[in-house]
Amino acid sequence: MKQRKGQGLPINTIIMIAIGLIILVIIIAMVYQRTTRFGTGLREVSENECAPENEIKPIGTDCEPIYAAFEDIGPGQICCRKGTAK
Repeated sequence: MKQRKGQGLPINTIIMIAIGLIILVIIIAMVYQRTTRFGTGLREVSENECAPENEIKPIGTDCEPIYAAFEDIGPGQICCRKGTAK
C-alpha cells in the first residue's frame, strides 16, 4: 500500500495568508487613527469663537480678517484681529 500525503494547504501559503492579515490589520488601524484625529481637529475648528480675543465687525470693515469658522459670527460679519479695524 502507498501512503497518501495530506491534502492541506502548503505551509508557505499559510504563512503568506497570516502576513497578509497582519498587514491588513495594521493598515485598518492606521486609517482609523487618522480619521479619528481628523474628526477631532474638525470639531475643534467649528467650535472656535472670535470674541472676546478679537472683534466682530460688519463685512467691508478695513481690518486684518481672521479666516476660520466661528460659532459667534453671523451672516454679514467677519472676525478682525483686535486693534486692526480702521
